[in-house]
Amino acid sequence: MSTWLQWRSAFGGAKDNGTDEDCPGIPTALRGPLAKALACLALGETGEGRIAAELRGWDHPGLDAHYHAAFADFLAEEGSHAARLRAWVRRLGGSIPESRWSAALFKRARRIAGVRTKMAVLLSAEVVAAAAYQSLANALPPGALRRDMERIARDETVHLSFHLAFFRAVLRRRQRRLLAALWRPLCIGSAAAAWIELGPVLRAVGVSTADYVACIRHSAGRVHREIMDAPHSSPAHGSAHARAVPASMPSGVGGGDGAIADVGARTW
Repeated sequence: MSTWLQWRSAFGGAKDNGTDEDCPGIPTALRGPLAKALACLALGETGEGRIAAELRGWDHPGLDAHYHAAFADFLAEEGSHAARLRAWVRRLGGSIPESRWSAALFKRARRIAGVRTKMAVLLSAEVVAAAAYQSLANALPPGALRRDMERIARDETVHLSFHLAFFRAVLRRRQRRLLAALWRPLCIGSAAAAWIELGPVLRAVGVSTADYVACIRHSAGRVHREIMDAPHSSPAHGSAHARAVPASMPSGVGGGDGAIADVGARTW
């Protein structure tokens, strides 16, 4: 039996794609910037269909039909997140633009080079997204919006585990070193782009640059430990390990002023 089969039950969070709840506790002055940030995150939750098509056409012994089916489930969950975020944007009185420069940048980056590089860009985007959702959840007042951010942040940690299993299944030692050289610049660029878009609203709700960087370092360091330092593994070892030990984002991290260039500095 395929060891990717267990991932078919891993996805399915945030399937409720609408909300009738108001946003109590969110100040009027914050609703506009918050709606803008959620709209940006919604755009970032879509657009991986092209990667799915390329993966299906990539003949690699570590991947099979069950992996591709699980990847389709992952895409469906990302779409569900996007629909949920769009519903919150409407409740906050905002609108969804057709595109944002940061979302367009990630999509353009995913179209370069080979499948592994595209998946590395996707993984860096997942690291940044998980940090943004958890940072918002930590800072927002109790309520439905905060619960949704917490739920999506948990889903993103599962996505990280899924993509980590992919890399453990397909990377050999030399390829792992190449990814190590690429990973830190990817994280710095992804974090900086997201902070430019999301920084004003994150600061408005009390998230400092140091909090944001600490969340990203947590997941970026996990990628370093579980891919770069781990021996090459079969899909069985990769998927089982990833599901058994999903990393959670730190809550209430911070302290002092940080800088985007410091992302991952202690993990390389």
